Amino acid sequence: DLRNKTSNIISKIPSFEGRDKFISMLIDYNKIMDTLSENEGVIYHLKEGFGFLKNKKYIEGIYFSLATIDFDVHLGDIVSFDNIYQTSRGLIVNNLSLVKSFE
Repeated sequence: DLRNKTSNIISKIPSFEGRDKFISMLIDYNKIMDTLSENEGVIYHLKEGFGFLKNKKYIEGIYFSLATIDFDVHLGDIVSFDNIYQTSRGLIVNNLSLVKSFE
């Protein structure tokens, strides 16, 4: 399937500055979001220490801290979450679990 082919290509891309931005252009997030349940999201942005996920209901993105999870995450991964909280800085999720890894 297309997801497996894209994942195979992405795994062969060497590390370089801007790699994550390049990879995010290869992933069709809208197609992935169509398959998600309300408590699932696709990771679309990662930085040192945090990341953002989105789904059909929260297309603007929801923050999560990498310090609160015990698994590696990659752009395009599908994760589930328990709760969404509103903070002064925006929405945040907790209790992330990996549903399906993109890489």
